[in-house]
Amino acid sequence: MILTGFLNKRAALVLKMGVALLLFGCSGEAGRFLTPERILQSERPTKGAQLFQEALSKARSGSYAEAIKLLREALLTSPDPAILPDIKYHLGRLLARTGAYRNSIKVLEDWDEKFAGHPLRGQVLNLIASNYLALGDLPQAFQWLVKLRDHQETAAPHQVEDTEEKIESIINGMGTKELEQTVNIASGTDYAPVIHYRLYHLYKEGGDLVKAREMAMALVRSTDDQYWVSVGRGLLEELSWLLFADKNKIGCLLPLSGPFAIYGQEVLRGIEMGLGLYQNQGPAASLELVLEDTEAKEETVEGAMRRLVQEEKVIAIIGPLRGVVAEAAAREAEAQGVPLIVISQRPGITKMGRMVFRNFLTPDAEVGGLVKLAVEELGVKRGAILYPDTGYGQTLAGLFEAELTKMGGKVVVKESYDPKQTDFAEQIKKMALIGGPREKGLLEQLSLTRSPEEEEARVMPSKTDPIIDFDAIFIPDHYERIAMIVPQLIYHEVRGPIILGTSTWQSEKLLDLAGEYLEGALIPSGFFPGANRQSTKDFVEGYKEAFGALPSVLAACGCDTIGILKEILSKDAVETRKELQQALLNHPGFDGVSGLVKFDGSGELARGPLLLTVSRGRFVPF
Repeated sequence: MILTGFLNKRAALVLKMGVALLLFGCSGEAGRFLTPERILQSERPTKGAQLFQEALSKARSGSYAEAIKLLREALLTSPDPAILPDIKYHLGRLLARTGAYRNSIKVLEDWDEKFAGHPLRGQVLNLIASNYLALGDLPQAFQWLVKLRDHQETAAPHQVEDTEEKIESIINGMGTKELEQTVNIASGTDYAPVIHYRLYHLYKEGGDLVKAREMAMALVRSTDDQYWVSVGRGLLEELSWLLFADKNKIGCLLPLSGPFAIYGQEVLRGIEMGLGLYQNQGPAASLELVLEDTEAKEETVEGAMRRLVQEEKVIAIIGPLRGVVAEAAAREAEAQGVPLIVISQRPGITKMGRMVFRNFLTPDAEVGGLVKLAVEELGVKRGAILYPDTGYGQTLAGLFEAELTKMGGKVVVKESYDPKQTDFAEQIKKMALIGGPREKGLLEQLSLTRSPEEEEARVMPSKTDPIIDFDAIFIPDHYERIAMIVPQLIYHEVRGPIILGTSTWQSEKLLDLAGEYLEGALIPSGFFPGANRQSTKDFVEGYKEAFGALPSVLAACGCDTIGILKEILSKDAVETRKELQQALLNHPGFDGVSGLVKFDGSGELARGPLLLTVSRGRFVPF
């Protein structure tokens, strides 16, 4: 049962209690006192009895405030002992009915101290619990419902079952702090192991395995019930492999075979470079890599994660790369309580758990940095988007438009194209209004972009002249497609707007194919081999010497990921996976080959992109 619904139900129960008089004989007291019924029906009822009877009448008519006043007066008359419990009970009930829950509790708890053997006690205990529920005080509600259940030992089975159901709902609805408050209340009852069991799972899900172990041990100590003792021992056994980790072992969950093996191997090369394996100096900090090949398949992840955590005892895991595989790994990392640093752009991946980190720039971080520079440094106000009709193209186009709008700019034209096409003339002509109708405002703007000499030579633009109504054009596609698109822009005289791209443009092959058409273009980058940083220079030279090529952003991410882990594990007093997770969150920043590696509170890389521009046929920092 959902806690909110339970609370509402209990509050409703308090408010809907009948106002009819519930009078019971006092067994064992009849020889000494008249029953309440006989007192009210006698020819000369006492003053207290008269006030009580009048209060009940007012309550039936809905005049609760007047009824409460009369009941208080009745108590001041020192009424007959046989009627006193009924007066106080109805006073507490009506106070609850009017929302005065704390006053009701005060009256009814006093009632329970003085009249514990009275037949109304079950209703009083239930009402006290209902008051605490209405106040949101679940530990106290639990305490009084346990008293009610014990009181009902001789009651009908359905009454006991109903109370136990309420207690179970309260336990399931309490958070860690409330359950901790309830532990002492439940001590000695058969609910103690239930509460410790619930606390165990809350702490385990929260990644606090030390506290979870304390709860499992407390569960075993709290009961003689062999079922619960067995459960507690099972929990301790479960934690034995979760708590213990070899701080010198790092797991790698990468596609090392299959269609994505080239990317997994690139990350692995970077990791090995970060460990110093190719500088003739053994592994730094004696860290051992334990490799698991995912083949980039989602179905292989769960077993691989469990082998790394339970059998190999790794303290952290690097990878995976592919989105759906990374999601599966993130779910398992949270369940296993192991820090996972993914190298993937999958949106929202770090929101899947507190153990999940990402060392890779996301598309929104890339686009955000690109648009900020374009607007603030280059004065871009009006943008155009030419994008492939794919999930990637649509996502990046949407991000660009949202960011430009947020920065006070505007996207004035958008055109999509089939990802398989090679001729982009149709889209370019639509964007530049080539061969189409001309609006007066656009013609005026065109004239402002031309020099006086050009305007003198062109009294009226022809239908083949482009009208450039934008400051920049954003094209989110792979470099191979860009090499076909950009020359066609120039062919159709679409010159002047700044060409903006994504990190997928970052290839020397693009410059070889179309570098002359890209002068001044801007792209975001997660890693630039030509950066003027000593750590980057050393990495690039070492990589070229070892593999005969320039390192990619994947290799840089692998190097930096093992780098921050190596630094934390060699300097900080980290012994458990939970301590490592906290150290990653609190680390001031690792000076990596790609820049500063630092995680924000959600596990995301807290760094924007490096912005590159094309100058004289080369990528250089802007």
